[in-house]
Amino acid sequence: MELCHENTHRLLRGAGIALRNRSWAGAVFQSVLAMEEQGRLVILYEAYIDGITIDEEWWRTMFGDHKTKIALLAAAFFIQKKQRKWTKTLRRLGSEFQELKELSMYVDYQTQRAQWSHPGRITEKKAHQVFKTAVEFIKGTEALMSEEEDEAQENG
Repeated sequence: MELCHENTHRLLRGAGIALRNRSWAGAVFQSVLAMEEQGRLVILYEAYIDGITIDEEWWRTMFGDHKTKIALLAAAFFIQKKQRKWTKTLRRLGSEFQELKELSMYVDYQTQRAQWSHPGRITEKKAHQVFKTAVEFIKGTEALMSEEEDEAQENG
């Protein structure tokens, strides 16, 4: 779990550097990867707390889909913030961030829209929004895990 934590913050630092250097696609790419890595950390943490044995099948189920990791990260964030009415947005958030990550990496032709997509289409505003969301989600889920650890220690 410590390695996931370190990697999350390495990716977040990289996103911040990309923002300062006006590399909008790079900032989005690393912000989304940081969210995915934090999502992995949250899943591993909960498995550890609940005493779940991690085998190959469990690993594939939990980590086979990038959208799921982001959606689970968002769920943990919303739980920590005690926000309600967020469950419908989870899958949408996972899909939205996955699409932004792909846009930040690839040149592709979108037949539905009859246009090319490419990293240059990511705006400064969007890069800052994604980075801000990543920071909020990561800090929020770190707070949630810390609260759970404190409770576990208090309860023996």
